[in-house]
Amino acid sequence: MDWNAVNPLRIVILDDHEVVLRGLVSCLSAEIDLRVVGSFTRVPDLLVELARGSTDLAVIDFSLGGDQMDGLNLIQVLQRKHPSLPLVMLSSHFDVATVDLAMRAGIRGYVGKTEGLAALVNAVRIVASGRLYFSPQIAEALPLGKTAARPEIPGPNSSLLTSMASLSPKEREVVRCALEGMSVKQIAEKFSRSNKTISAQKQSAYRKLGITTDNELFRIGALWGDI
Repeated sequence: MDWNAVNPLRIVILDDHEVVLRGLVSCLSAEIDLRVVGSFTRVPDLLVELARGSTDLAVIDFSLGGDQMDGLNLIQVLQRKHPSLPLVMLSSHFDVATVDLAMRAGIRGYVGKTEGLAALVNAVRIVASGRLYFSPQIAEALPLGKTAARPEIPGPNSSLLTSMASLSPKEREVVRCALEGMSVKQIAEKFSRSNKTISAQKQSAYRKLGITTDNELFRIGALWGDI
């Protein structure tokens, strides 16, 4: 699709550094065919904007501070909720292993924060056109033939269905919120429970599901939808 001043590419940006965020907004807004429709420092605010369905592409920071989820979990949440939304990742972790993991999780472009703003503009346009973008030094080292394919996810099985059925109502609430990207602290505040109680319920749910990490939970969520 050809983006222009009348029909610009609608972009949302997530970066937990306010100064960096303002710079990114200023850079992309200066392009006549691009429009920043939302800029955020917190994941929940980003998710609210994306739920409105008026975004064509998201630019997200890989390393979010504080109690926010890490970059890989964020990608998985976005892929589960908005599977057709192209993602461009910004990161200071400029190494092949990190890019490989991010690409497997679903990103379409990867820009190092040391590359400069022109590289970001270029990446956004390339990814919006349906192609992949990686910086030259990463592209040379990245095994694109291997990583371009998504890892296979095993099909449904009765033991997993049984495990899901064994979750208590409160455990289901916690798991559902975790799949939406909420932290233990945020879930505790939502249900007026202590962090310790939420953490215990989450771990109990994990044991019943036969998993140990958030990544495994997102794989189940991507496969089964609502739990």
